[in-house]
Amino acid sequence: MRLNHWADWHDHEFLEAMIPARMTKKSQQQKQQEGETDQQQQTTMMMIMMMGAEGAAEGDAARESGEGEDDDVLMSDLPASYRPLGRLGATLTRNQLPDAVDWRGSGADPGIKDQGMCGSCYAFAATGAMDGRWFVATGQRRSFSEQQIVDCAWDYGPNGCFGGYYQPVFNYISEAGGIALEQDYSYRSEVGFCRSANHSLVGRFSGYWAVESRNELALMEAVWKYGPVAVSVDAAPDSFRFYSGGVYDEPTCSNKMRDLDHTVTLYGYGTTPDGKDYWLVRNSWAKFFGDDGYIRILRGHRDCGIATDPAVPVVPEHLVNQEAQEAARKAAATWKRQQQPAE
Repeated sequence: MRLNHWADWHDHEFLEAMIPARMTKKSQQQKQQEGETDQQQQTTMMMIMMMGAEGAAEGDAARESGEGEDDDVLMSDLPASYRPLGRLGATLTRNQLPDAVDWRGSGADPGIKDQGMCGSCYAFAATGAMDGRWFVATGQRRSFSEQQIVDCAWDYGPNGCFGGYYQPVFNYISEAGGIALEQDYSYRSEVGFCRSANHSLVGRFSGYWAVESRNELALMEAVWKYGPVAVSVDAAPDSFRFYSGGVYDEPTCSNKMRDLDHTVTLYGYGTTPDGKDYWLVRNSWAKFFGDDGYIRILRGHRDCGIATDPAVPVVPEHLVNQEAQEAARKAAATWKRQQQPAE
């Protein structure tokens, strides 16, 4: 760890500006309200997402494995704005996957961004995944507008500068007819009037796929096949705020849905020379954070929730360029051993 941009911030200031979900939870705990609060209802809804919204049988299996905890629910229980188009499981074995995947410096990577004093991490996680998916699917490098999401997606669930989830963002973009470019609808770190009608909506998405929760192989496959993935993390430990390099391994970090309070973009995975498996993650706190804006988080049970609630935006099939997609996948992958053919 090292002192950084937030070293002289009070915890209250940091949480309120950068992780409003954690601040909201703290406030509600202090109030000790009876019954289920709005935030708890949101958490219950997101736990539906975690279990793949496939019903009681899978919920029972999840509880037996120690991962799921609370709900026997169906896809139909989800608010429409949160519903995925489907779910991605693992179709490849570990030996059929690259040894490492890294989307940094590729056309899927618009560079490190800064959400500023606005709790809009969900918008940056969403655009990070859309920027990447659009490039992989079409071969076109784009940087989409976070400000459009902050200004316009309120009716779908997000709360402007006061936090939100990326899942309804993808469905908002689908219903709105697309998303503008960042250069046209630029980020201002505050909520403004919705101006999407004044801009050309260049990026077209039809919703999102939920990646099977706590399925590491499924997530590794998704980030290789489709590009950067929107994920959530437990960013509450001070060690996260002051991370400076290496593989982040925080014993107190949770992978439970109820503890996930920050959203980021998964850029790949790998293994260090001394054998530590990690996830490569892009944050939205500028280059002040971590290793020039990135963090490597230990894969496995102490992954801080990376594999708990991943989402992949979907580009309509008629826009997908298969040659561009295969070329992008090849460029992002590193093979240190002989690839085994997919079955």
